[in-house]
Amino acid sequence: MMKKLIPAYEKFWKQCIDFEGKTNKSDYWWAVLAQIIATFAVAIAMGIINAILRLIGLPGTLGLVIYELFTGGSLLPGTAATVRRLRDTGR
Repeated sequence: MMKKLIPAYEKFWKQCIDFEGKTNKSDYWWAVLAQIIATFAVAIAMGIINAILRLIGLPGTLGLVIYELFTGGSLLPGTAATVRRLRDTGR
């Protein structure tokens, strides 16, 4: 599983602004799975960071900022991968 997941996710980020070409089904869905896992990991880290910040008396917004930067930064690569996948299916 990891032999396919990591290379597909690396390709997802390396081709983040490439709207040309094609993406095969396997690479697309492995990258989607990796993105879901990464989003959960960032969300968990966000919760831990916020909890620690609240314990020391600071506003817990750093975790939210990190999460928003990650999800916002993933928008363009996700769109590019979807466009390449649609092109691969002939649409």
